[in-house]
Amino acid sequence: MNKKRSTIEIVEHLLHLFQESAKRHWDNRDVCELFTSLKDDLIPLRERCLRSTSAYKVAFVGLSNVGKSKLINALLGVDVAPSVNDTCTASIVEFSHGDGFHIVAERSGTLLPEERKYKCVEQLRKELSEMCAHGDGDEHEHWKRICVHIPSADILSSGLVLVDTPGFGAAGSLGEQDEKTVSDFLTKEVAQIFWVGCTVNGGVGRRELEFYHRFLRWRCDDLVLTNGDAWTKQTRKRFLERYASNFRKTLKVHFVNGKQGADARKENDINALEESGIADVEKRIKKLKEEDGRFVGVLESLNLLGVITRKFVGDMREGKDIFVPTLRAQFVEKYRTESLLAPWVDMMSE
Repeated sequence: MNKKRSTIEIVEHLLHLFQESAKRHWDNRDVCELFTSLKDDLIPLRERCLRSTSAYKVAFVGLSNVGKSKLINALLGVDVAPSVNDTCTASIVEFSHGDGFHIVAERSGTLLPEERKYKCVEQLRKELSEMCAHGDGDEHEHWKRICVHIPSADILSSGLVLVDTPGFGAAGSLGEQDEKTVSDFLTKEVAQIFWVGCTVNGGVGRRELEFYHRFLRWRCDDLVLTNGDAWTKQTRKRFLERYASNFRKTLKVHFVNGKQGADARKENDINALEESGIADVEKRIKKLKEEDGRFVGVLESLNLLGVITRKFVGDMREGKDIFVPTLRAQFVEKYRTESLLAPWVDMMSE
């Protein structure tokens, strides 16, 4: 069966089951709250399925100055995204495959986009740095979206689009503006998210965790920690132990050095690329070039959600069937052989 169709079908089946079961227990607040929470968790997974088109947008999200642009440059193999040493990204910048170097930019308040072509990547990068910078109330702040097309980037084949986003968490009105820009884009267009951070000693801050739980939890399968040269085996282990309870168990953590990776890419140094951790992230992203690879994370998330739900259902069931019996039986019959749905099938069979 088509992976996309079957995965959407599973999510839709669960959403229908929760909705009808909530109606059945309209007078039980605890049960209704459980089903409402489950529907809220399933909606982002449903959106990921629906956005699994050929133009599959993968966004890199994190605080300001954590190295998102350097990471993207290392993955693309070309120095095109403005890095923190010159300009911090203040606009949504989408990178996709093209026949040449050009930019298609949408300005806020206008309908027609502007297209600009360049002879080389250096020219494109220079203008991109100016376009996506925070200005002092001038035109730089009014680009709604900047689409960058570049040739010969293998990772961008099969419709993958890598997206550099403004950093969230900055103070003041610009910080609020950036955060709104990012959150709106994530909820409306992005299929999958790579969360980027760099803190070693301070760990993950409160605002990062809040942003993660609000926007990233079911859309993000990967956390990329930059400044890889500062991460010893001990600090890596300590980080994973300290924050394991805050993240989904299926979240994969990558320790990378973006600068080392970008240099290794330029010099075609395979060993250095592996050591930088970039190759590991690249392998994860390249799996998304195939449609089946785009649904692995959704199915893993459904499995984890089933494990979590089984505990709550067991605590409140008290010998009663909280699911609509006919819909529950249909789900069990249809998906009893799906290994990743075993927690759901077992729970509904009890």
